[in-house]
Order: sequence, then C-alpha cells, then structure tokens
Amino acid sequence: ILSMRGHTHPVWDVAWSPEGFYLASTSYDSTARLWSINHHYPLRIFVGHQGDVECVKFHPNCNYIATGGADRTIRLWDLSAGSQVRVFRGHRTPVTALAFSPENDVLISGAENGEVLVWDLATSKCLYILNGHAGAVHSVDFSASGGD
Repeated sequence: ILSMRGHTHPVWDVAWSPEGFYLASTSYDSTARLWSINHHYPLRIFVGHQGDVECVKFHPNCNYIATGGADRTIRLWDLSAGSQVRVFRGHRTPVTALAFSPENDVLISGAENGEVLVWDLATSKCLYILNGHAGAVHSVDFSASGGD
C-alpha cells in the first residue's frame, strides 16, 4: 500500500491515468495534484480554481487533465508544463462530473443543479445543455463504441 500526502484538506476525487502510472487528485484545498506510483510527493500542483476542486478526469492521450470546481468552471491542464490551457465557463452551480469523448474532441460535465453540458475542446464553447436530472449529476460517461 502506498500512502501519498500533500493535500491540506479532504480529497474529493481521484482518477487513474489510462496507462495506470499516474493518478490525479482534487481537494477542498482548491488544488489538483498529479502523482506517480513511484513517488510519495506530488509531481505537479495545479492552482487556479477559486474554491473546492470537485472532480478530475484524464484526457485519453494522458497529456492533460480536466478539473471541475465549486467556482463553476472547468479547467484543462497540460501535465508536462503544469500550466492551465483552457477555462470552460457556463455552469451555474459547482461542476461535479467530467468525461472525455472517445474521439477526444468533446468534454461533458455534470453539475449540482442537474445540468449536463457538452463542450468543444478546441474552442471551449458549450455546444449543448442537457436538462432532465432532478438532482445533482455525480457521474457522466460516453459509450465506448460511440454508438447508442
């Protein structure tokens, strides 16, 4: 068992990279962190959200992570540079769930108010708003085949 320490407040979400070598965590301390299974300390600390960082997801190519926060934004981070690449704005409540499309060109996000937003990764523009949930959205995903 490997114990990693670094966040100063509770951890809200953890995601494994697709190849399984890295993991990312988010916290009430307003940061996201990148970890390696070979180290007990964070490789990168991502700062930019104005409040809790609620969720994290690795991009399928493993070069980026997306984080969603209580500040109602989604941020795309470059793992090599440790820098913020894009900010997605449009949610009216905290962002609680994220997923990348199998084609790697779309990001979907769920929020506390039950909305699901569909984003164009290249432009950071919201393509669609999907309503219908009676409560918070805690998980979103795409079909692996891209079909129905």
